Amino acid sequence: MLDKKLEEYNHILKRIDRASKYFKSLSDKEIEAIEDTKEYQLLGQLIHRANELYIELREANINV
Repeated sequence: MLDKKLEEYNHILKRIDRASKYFKSLSDKEIEAIEDTKEYQLLGQLIHRANELYIELREANINV
């Protein structure tokens, strides 16, 4: 069970890394209107889920 959570956590970190590259490529005008995009909302969901998994894994004494 914890192996799957660790795998999910690592997968989410990779997705966040790719999202970071995407957001860095946006123009200033695109950044101004970013909060209404589905990409931005998905990034928020990914970060929230990563935080949940991080807490669960740390409580189980798994270093991440």
